Amino acid sequence: MENIVGSRIQARLEALGKNPSGVALEAGLGRSSVRDIILGRVSHPRIDTLKKIAGPLRCTVDYLTGDSESPDAVGIQRHLWHMDATIDVPIVVEAGVYRRPRPRAAERIEENVDSVLHVLLKDPRLPHWWAKIYVMNDNSMAAIGIYKGDGLTGVSQPYDQQIPLTHGSVVAVRQSVSDLGLEEISVRQVQVSDEGIRLSCPGADDIPDLIIANHSIDNESRIISNYYGAGKSGVEILHLITRVTRELPLSEAVYDFPHELD
Repeated sequence: MENIVGSRIQARLEALGKNPSGVALEAGLGRSSVRDIILGRVSHPRIDTLKKIAGPLRCTVDYLTGDSESPDAVGIQRHLWHMDATIDVPIVVEAGVYRRPRPRAAERIEENVDSVLHVLLKDPRLPHWWAKIYVMNDNSMAAIGIYKGDGLTGVSQPYDQQIPLTHGSVVAVRQSVSDLGLEEISVRQVQVSDEGIRLSCPGADDIPDLIIANHSIDNESRIISNYYGAGKSGVEILHLITRVTRELPLSEAVYDFPHELD
């Protein structure tokens, strides 16, 4: 039987110039675990294991399992359209600005709206992921064509499943400062290297990168999906950003950018 996962892992190792032991250590796994998958000693690796490996290999789990021919994360679609404010409760994102957490009542309102957003704004490439709307309140991502006032569609897997952090993808991030009771919600680009994962704001030199571990926080022997340590702060990956929209007057036509962000 063909070892698709093993061959895909081998292909990424060769593309990145890495070795199985090094990737296993980056992923927080046993030193021989990646090599065992390549050699077929583990015929059905767990999805949790593949999610950990995907980060250091800079690819998606779908690529490793053969469900996608491209190792890249889902690119950002860019659109110009009118955003109907009556159907969404947008979250304002601004790097370097710390605010009090939103009241639980506001989050419940957003949860009620989510069912509508899931139908209207879901990404057909990720049909089972749930949608959330963000609005940029700064130009911290202007270097990659995301500007103040742009609307962003973020998607996440149901039941708090892990959001893969692949090189070049864009994510919504919550950074909490527990002793002050404040949080920053920002949009950042994922930069994966041998040294770890950086969440950066390209072109915003005054906003420091968030440097996180290659795997989620292990709390009492249980991995907490999408939570990471970053110095003295905790970092939560909220959503994968898949769509950027720029509001136009209602009289304007709708335009689609034909390209995607790599």
